[in-house]
Amino acid sequence: MLPSSIEYFEYKDLRHNKNFKITRDINEILNLAVKDDANKKELLEENELLKINVYSNIAAGIPIYINSERQGIFYLPDKWFKGMNSIFMLKVRGTAWTEQE
Repeated sequence: MLPSSIEYFEYKDLRHNKNFKITRDINEILNLAVKDDANKKELLEENELLKINVYSNIAAGIPIYINSERQGIFYLPDKWFKGMNSIFMLKVRGTAWTEQE
């Protein structure tokens, strides 16, 4: 069986206390399927997306030096960021930012 080209992500909107599940095909990153907490699914295309810079090697726990070079680009619905400036994403290493049980 061939490996799947489908990726799954979760977006937590802390300002509005909402969670979204995002699905995309790595071969078509400008087409997203977004499902909200109520399982309402929305298919989004390129003209509805915001291009966001991704930075990685951010520490959560033991300190490490930050890598200030952009590591990639990710697309999310532009309507989530209306009126906001300087939007970016962080790939975090460590567990200090995760919920403890």
